[in-house]
Amino acid sequence: MKDYIKKKDPIGSWVKRADYVFSNIVRKPQDGGTFKRIDWQLLNFLYEKNRVTIPEIINFLSFFEQEQEIRKLIKRFLKKGIITIDKPVVTITPKGIYVFKEVSEIQEEIKQKALQGIDKKAYATTIETIQKITNNLREYLPDKILSLNTNNF
Repeated sequence: MKDYIKKKDPIGSWVKRADYVFSNIVRKPQDGGTFKRIDWQLLNFLYEKNRVTIPEIINFLSFFEQEQEIRKLIKRFLKKGIITIDKPVVTITPKGIYVFKEVSEIQEEIKQKALQGIDKKAYATTIETIQKITNNLREYLPDKILSLNTNNF
């Protein structure tokens, strides 16, 4: 096993590269600006839930981003007319639903491209391997990180 690992880049470098790619892919709908991963995560969350609170949004996205950046994203969505806020409730607007549908189509294209040439077994094995590695290393994480969205680990 050690010989195999020496012949390939470490898995951590590939995970970091994958995270960079996933974070920086730009989805450009015709009427909604640009959407990176964090934008897509929020838009998808709002579409699925329809009505949420700001603390629910922050809790959901805190795995991906710091609270200050999440609040800026909420303000940007409000300014673009994608959401309305009637404290404490955040609601996706008809424009937001339209933008979601556009971005969703782009996201499906991205997903198809990402999985091109990868069969279901290889994909499942990759996910299982990353999950096992992550779970094996949890004890080395600071307590603060362990408490963040533990359902994602």
